[in-house]
Amino acid sequence: MNIILRTTLIALAYFIAGQAGSFFSIPPGFASSIWPAAGIGLATALIYGPTPAMAGVFIGSFSVSCVNFLEINNTFLAHDLIIPSVIASGSAIQALTGYLLIKKVIPSPIRFIAQKEILNFLLIAGPMACLVSATIAVTGLFLVGAVPISNLTFTWFTWWTGDTIGVLFFTPLIIIALSSKKVINHSRRLQVILPSIILFFTVSWFFAGSREHQLEIQNRELLETATGFSELIEKQTIVVKNKLLALTAIYRGSEFIDRQGFSTFANILLKDDESIQALEWVPIVSHEERKTYEYLAQSEGFSRFEFKEVSDNNELISANKRAYYLPIYYLEPFPKNEAALGFDLGSNPERRHVLEQARDSGNQTASPPLELIQGGKAQPGFFIVSPLYEHSGFGVPDNISDRRGRISGYVLGVFNTEQVMMSALKFAKSKQIELAVRDVTDVENPIVIISMDTSNLKPSHSFQLNIANRVWQFSIYPNESYYVLGRDWNSWIVLTGGVILAILLQAFILLVTGFNEAKQEEIEQKTNALRKASKEADNANQAKSNFIANMSHEFRTPLNAIIGLTDLTLKTELSPKQLDYLVKVKSASRTLLSLINDTLDFSKIEAGKMELENITFDLNELLSKIDTLFQYAANEKNIQFQMQKNINISSCITGDPLRIEQVLINLCSNAIKFTEQGSVKVTVSETPVDNESVSLLFSVSDTGIGISPAQQQQLFTSFKQADASTTRKYGGTGLGLTICKRLVELMGGTITLKSKEDQGSTFSFTVICEQSAAPTVETKPDSHQKPPSSTHLLSGLNILVAEDNLVNQLIAEEVLTGFGASVVLADNGKLALDKLNTDGPFSAILMDIQMPEMDGYEATKHIRANPSFKDIPIIAMTANALSSDREECLKAGMNDHIPKPFEPEDVANAILNWTKNRHATSS
Repeated sequence: MNIILRTTLIALAYFIAGQAGSFFSIPPGFASSIWPAAGIGLATALIYGPTPAMAGVFIGSFSVSCVNFLEINNTFLAHDLIIPSVIASGSAIQALTGYLLIKKVIPSPIRFIAQKEILNFLLIAGPMACLVSATIAVTGLFLVGAVPISNLTFTWFTWWTGDTIGVLFFTPLIIIALSSKKVINHSRRLQVILPSIILFFTVSWFFAGSREHQLEIQNRELLETATGFSELIEKQTIVVKNKLLALTAIYRGSEFIDRQGFSTFANILLKDDESIQALEWVPIVSHEERKTYEYLAQSEGFSRFEFKEVSDNNELISANKRAYYLPIYYLEPFPKNEAALGFDLGSNPERRHVLEQARDSGNQTASPPLELIQGGKAQPGFFIVSPLYEHSGFGVPDNISDRRGRISGYVLGVFNTEQVMMSALKFAKSKQIELAVRDVTDVENPIVIISMDTSNLKPSHSFQLNIANRVWQFSIYPNESYYVLGRDWNSWIVLTGGVILAILLQAFILLVTGFNEAKQEEIEQKTNALRKASKEADNANQAKSNFIANMSHEFRTPLNAIIGLTDLTLKTELSPKQLDYLVKVKSASRTLLSLINDTLDFSKIEAGKMELENITFDLNELLSKIDTLFQYAANEKNIQFQMQKNINISSCITGDPLRIEQVLINLCSNAIKFTEQGSVKVTVSETPVDNESVSLLFSVSDTGIGISPAQQQQLFTSFKQADASTTRKYGGTGLGLTICKRLVELMGGTITLKSKEDQGSTFSFTVICEQSAAPTVETKPDSHQKPPSSTHLLSGLNILVAEDNLVNQLIAEEVLTGFGASVVLADNGKLALDKLNTDGPFSAILMDIQMPEMDGYEATKHIRANPSFKDIPIIAMTANALSSDREECLKAGMNDHIPKPFEPEDVANAILNWTKNRHATSS
C-alpha cells in the first residue's frame, strides 16, 4: 500500500470518526466528551508510521472542522480557514507526539501483554500526548475570540478529556484489530474487542438517553420562564391601565374637576409608582376658547402659560392658529414635566393620530414606542389615552359618529417602559435571560422597544401581548451564564464514567489474556531447557500471584467508589429516570465485580495457586444456607426449589466448605437462570470410601432449556457457553463451570452432566471428605446474615475509620452515620494511633491495609501491644480480598475481614456482632 493511499484512508477514517464524535458532544460549551478520531490518529501512526498518519490526520481534522464551521455559520470565507488549520495542526502534532512517547516507553511490536506496557500507555503516553491538541486548539480559539477567557480552562479540560478517552479506548482496539496473527492471536482478539464494543455501545445508549432527558428539562424550564415573563408583564400592564382608567372614571363621574382636584387624585395614583412619568388631562379647545383657557391657567399661578408647539428648530413656540387644540392642561407631577404644560398634542401628527384612534374606538389606546426626555436622560416610553365623552356618564357612545361628536377630551398617562417591566427584567436577570421587546403592531415595520446584545444568542421562546390596542412581542434569549450554570454534567459523567469503566475492563482483559498468552509462548519456547523453564515458571507464577493481588486491589478500590457512591446516591431524592440509570449502573458494577472475581479465581487455578481449606464443618448448616439463598430467587420466577438429602448422611465432615458452597451456588444459579417453569432439585448422598473418608455426591437437576450433545462438548471450556444466544439472553462470562470443574477436581472428585434439550439438565459432582465426630465451634460471628435495615442500628457506637482514600472515607462515613454511628476519620495508621488516644473511646476500628506512613498491619500490631486496646474490635476493610490477605489480617491481630467493594449491611452486621461479642465477653 503506497503512502498516498494510506494517507487517504487515514484521512477518511479520521473524518468519519470525527463526525461520529460529534454525537458525544454536549451543548453548550463542551468539547466532544469522547473523540474517537484521536485514537485513530495515534493507532495509525503506530501501525503505518508517522508520515502518512500526520498527513491523513491533518486532512481529516481540517475537513471535520470545516464541516462543523459551515453547520454553525452557514458561510465560509478565506480567513475562516485559520481555525480549522490550527485545530488540524494540533491533531497532527499530537499523533506524532503520542507515537514518539509510546515508542520510548513500550517496545515494538505493541502487544499490550505486560502490566508495565499497559500502565505506561494508560498513565503516560495517552494522557500526555493529548495535552498537545487541547493546548494548541484552545489557544488558537482563544486568540481569535471564539473562546472567552472565562471559559478557557473548562474548554481545555473537556477537550483534553475527550481526546484522552478516545486514545485510551480506541487506540488499543484498533491495534489489536489490525495487528497480524503472529502479534495477536485470534482468540485474544475476540476476547478483547467484543466485550469492549458491547460495553461502549451500552454506555452510548445510556448517554443518549441522559442527554435527551436533560434537553427536555432545559426546554421545560425555558417554557416556564417565558410563561413567567408573560404573566408578570401582563399583570403590570393591567395595573397601569387600571390606574389610568381610575382617573378616567373620576372625569366621567363628575361634572367638573378643577386643577387641585386633578392634582390630589393624580398624586394618589402616582404614589410609589415610578413607572408613571406623567398623568395629564387634555381638553378639546376651539380657537375661540383658546384665550379663555390660557387666561384661566395664568390666573391659577402659571403666569407664562400658553398653548405651545414644537418649531422646525425643535424649540417650543406659541401654537399656530388652528380650528381646535389638544393642549396638556392639567399635569402631574409638575416638577420635571413643566415644559410639557400647554403643549398642543394636536400639533404633532403622530400624537394626534393616537388620540383620534382612542376617540373612534372608545377604548384605551397606546402610542407607538417613543423616547422620553426627563432630567436630560433619554429613556424608552409610551403613553396611553382614555377618551372622555359629553353626556355619556361611565359609558361610551354606541357609534363612531356619536363618539366624534361628543368627544370632550382625554385622560393621558405617560409611562417609562423599563419601569413598567422592571419586575420582569429582574426576573429575567435572575434566570440568566436576556429580554428583547419590539412593537409589532405593523408587522412590516417593527419598532424596537428594549434591545439587548443578542448577536451571539439564540432565542428560545417568543410571545405577544396586547398593550392597549398595540401588539408587543417579547423574545427571551438564554445568555452565556444560563448555559454555564445549566451545563449537562450528568450526561458528561454518565458517558465519561461509563467509558472509563469500559477502559478499566479492557485493560483488565488485556492484562489477563496477555499474561496467559505470554506465559504460553514462554513455555513453548523453553520446552528443551527443563530446568531453566521450571525456574522461570516458578518466577512467573509468583509474578502472577503478585499481579493477581495487585490487580484485585487496584480494580476493587475504584469499583468500591462506584458502587458506594451509587448506593449513597440511590438514597437521595431522584427522578424515575435517574433512579433507573443508577440501578443499571449498580447492576453493571456488580456484573464487573463478578467478572473480576471469576477471572481472578480462574487465574489462580490456572497458576496452581488455589489452596483448599481442610476444616470441620456442619454439612446440614451449609445445605440450609443454600436452601435459604435460592428459595427467594425460585419464588420470584414462580418455580419450585427442593433440597433432598439422605437421612443417614454424615453431618460433621472435614473438607473445604467454602469451595463446596461456591460450586453449589454456581450450579443452582445456572439452574434457576435457565429454568422458566417447573422445578430445581438438589440431592445429596454419600458413599463410604474407607473407615475415615466418604464420597459425597451432589446433584442439581432442573426442568430448564437443556443442552444439546454438541454444546455439551465445550461446556466446561473457558469463556464458553452453550451458544452465543445464551450469552446475549442470559449473560455470563463463560468461566463459572470451568471454575467449578477445576475446584471439584482439586477436592478429589469429578463433575458430570446429563441433559436433553427442552427437558432439563442434571449436574452431578463428587468430593472426598473425612468424617468427623463433632464440628469445630468458631467464635466468629455470622457476617453473612443481613441485619435489619435501620438508621439506628449502630446508634451510640463511635467508630474509628483508618482509610487514606478520600472517596472511600466519604463512603464509609456516609454508610456508618446512616446507621446512626459516630465516625472519626484517620488518613493513615499513624494518625489512627493518635486519634485512638485523643478522640476515643471507640467501639470498633475499621482498618484499611495499604496506607502511607503506616499500613494497617503495623497499626494493628501497635494497638494490640497496648493493654488498654487489646480487646477493641479491629475489622479489616480493604481491597486486598484474597484468602491469603484475610489470613494475614487475622495473623496481625484483626478480628474480621471485609473485602471491598462491600455491602453497607455487611459492615453494620460485622460491627454490631463484634461489639456485642465484646460486651458479652467482658460481662
